[in-house]
Amino acid sequence: MDKPAIQGELLPMRDAEVVLYRDFFGHAEADSFFTRLTAEVNWQPQEVRIFGKFVPVPRRVSWYGDAGTDYSYSGITVHPQPWIPSLMEIKARLETCAGVT
Repeated sequence: MDKPAIQGELLPMRDAEVVLYRDFFGHAEADSFFTRLTAEVNWQPQEVRIFGKFVPVPRRVSWYGDAGTDYSYSGITVHPQPWIPSLMEIKARLETCAGVT
């Protein structure tokens, strides 16, 4: 049997449309993804340019995506790493819910 459609909650935000899906993943599934992603994601240190100087970002970052979807901010450009299986599972579920790729 297919899983029933999840109802979203439209959040009141100015100049934006944000829908919150509180039960998108069940507790066990969310815990499983958290454990897998903690182990699999390639977190890296990064520096950004602030007032012309490069300073370390106070957290590790990671960027996954389709080839050619570079992301630029604070004077740096980040190139995506190829999708990993855990992220592909999440991506597929999101795309099904949103009706877009």
